[in-house]
Amino acid sequence: MTAPEVALDAVSVVYHQGRRGTGDLTALRGVSLSVMPGEILGLAGPNGAGKTTLLEVAVGAVQPSLGVVAWRGEPCLAGSARRRVGFCPDVPMFPQRLTAAEVLAFYAESNDQRDYRARMKYLVEALDLGHVLEKKVETMSRGTLQRVNVAAVLLGQPALIICDETFAPLDPVAQRQLKDVLRAEAQRGAAVIVSSHHLDQLVRTAEDVIILADGRVRRHARAVLLRSRDVAFSLRARVDGATLERLLQLRPDAWVTDEKVWVPSLESDGDGRKWLESLATVTGTAVEWSVCAFSPEGFFLDAIRSSR
Repeated sequence: MTAPEVALDAVSVVYHQGRRGTGDLTALRGVSLSVMPGEILGLAGPNGAGKTTLLEVAVGAVQPSLGVVAWRGEPCLAGSARRRVGFCPDVPMFPQRLTAAEVLAFYAESNDQRDYRARMKYLVEALDLGHVLEKKVETMSRGTLQRVNVAAVLLGQPALIICDETFAPLDPVAQRQLKDVLRAEAQRGAAVIVSSHHLDQLVRTAEDVIILADGRVRRHARAVLLRSRDVAFSLRARVDGATLERLLQLRPDAWVTDEKVWVPSLESDGDGRKWLESLATVTGTAVEWSVCAFSPEGFFLDAIRSSR
């Protein structure tokens, strides 16, 4: 069986701020997740949720206070594993006097890629960088610099690609190009983690979406479910944990918040009525239901409210 490209098991990160600080800061609280080769995981959450810390743990830049991180079963700090990782920071830092072509050549040599021109040609075309190759970094817009950053990181064909708010400075055309490139990387077998505040773009790029809040995973859903029409069932009374477990056995793709059960992808009232009958059987009580327009933003906000 293939091991996950990266796996976090009950990872917590506590930053100790010293005597003059305001006390210890817990950035992650028992986070577990894994990404298999060929998968794209989307990561969203409010500012301060712990997203960047999670990504830094995944690339080995931050060691967890508790828990375990592994790349294909190897410790995350192992040199052989580290060479398989490509990290796209939200703010790339390149020498200002280098041209885009010089940046890409430097990264290729750093990855010991002597014959990189075919790969570079592909990335330059896919990210529309041909007209900026001879421009210096100091003259580039933030969006152009980000596209150069992506190309540089992907030159080495990393097995694990981590993008921290990489979509943020890109215009809609460049966002579409990045989405296509990341999907192509997944198709060749790379595992990809993308954090973004662009929720619509995230659910169109990723296969799974995780919402992080207060250092915890609050929601984890298939992205395709967030692109479909959903039905909300409003229960008249709160149900206990055992009942919720039985509800989720009936519909594993559902999730529950407060007194609502959200069930994705019910395309007809007939489907809704069938599920209502199942709910009545399990709960022993009548339920009220309504068809609701559901969006990635609604999913996000609902997760954040549940963390407070």
